Amino acid sequence: MLFLFAMEESENKGESSKTSGKHSNKSVNKSQKGFLDSMRDNPWILTSIVLALILIVVVAFGNSIFSGNSAAGGAVSKEEITKKISSFFEKQGMNAKIISIEREGMLYTVKLEAGGQTGDVYTSLDGKMLVLSTIPLDVVASPDTPQQSAPNISKSDKPKVDLFVMSHCPYGIEAQKMMLPVISLLGKSAEIKVRFVPYAMHGKIEIDDNNIEYCIQKDQPEKFNDFLTCFVNSANSSACIKNAKVNETNLNSCMAAIDKQFNITTLYNNRSTWLSGRYPLYPVEEKLAEQYGVQGSENIVINGVSISPSVYRWSPEKMKQIICSSFNNPPAECKQNITSTTTSGGATGAAAGAGCGA
Repeated sequence: MLFLFAMEESENKGESSKTSGKHSNKSVNKSQKGFLDSMRDNPWILTSIVLALILIVVVAFGNSIFSGNSAAGGAVSKEEITKKISSFFEKQGMNAKIISIEREGMLYTVKLEAGGQTGDVYTSLDGKMLVLSTIPLDVVASPDTPQQSAPNISKSDKPKVDLFVMSHCPYGIEAQKMMLPVISLLGKSAEIKVRFVPYAMHGKIEIDDNNIEYCIQKDQPEKFNDFLTCFVNSANSSACIKNAKVNETNLNSCMAAIDKQFNITTLYNNRSTWLSGRYPLYPVEEKLAEQYGVQGSENIVINGVSISPSVYRWSPEKMKQIICSSFNNPPAECKQNITSTTTSGGATGAAAGAGCGA
């Protein structure tokens, strides 16, 4: 199976803004919107888009991909592939370092380092298609093939789980979807918190929605799960506030307080403070992020140990098992299975170790 993305189409199209409720994304040009930016804004529709994309690619490019003839009539150089891959991931808000590029059959194998993990992606020889995952046809996969094991996590009576995200990062949204049923099951036995990366990559709306999530979780925790369940499926914070019956007076008071405490608006308005001159700072949980070495979204830390996304792959049941393994005495809830399936992120392999990051 090939997960294919047209790199040139993504690069030739720009970005636009998305308005949700009363918020507006001022940092993104409304006149430009690439296909993958639409997926970033609406990750919950990614599965259907990927299926449609695969069908289009098979119909339109099947001859050239599977017959060995590139669409351009020949292979481009490794240097050109490096430029295309770097540009592609940068435009998707992903921090990925290219370690090596080797030609294998009718594909280039590109070894990437992202989020502290390494993995492979692939491109067509003409550099027009990015392939996120391949399955060799001459190897029979065993259902018992083990996934990457979780790192050693120190045990505690009440494990501390910190999920660092950006509120509009597709990876962060999928991680929060995954974590919701885990919170419902283990929320009283473990301390599970949504935290925030100390900068934003998706405009002013992300800062606003970070503030909303932070304040509801802090001051109205009994409303947080209802709000978050709505938000990760709609990205409409205004509607979700009403849906979860959040006390808006208390919420506005909290947001004003943290804005003053952390100079959030001041930092946003002063572009000279932005990370790399491109991303406004969001220092609400900067100290904790620095303590754990968090650099992007998503990043899960359990009892001080960072967990690679390749271990849990957005599976609520796998995440439950990892957290339960960190108890001194696991509660009875750990014996319950979470029947929710893996969330529909669509990223596998190296992409599952990537994320939103500068």
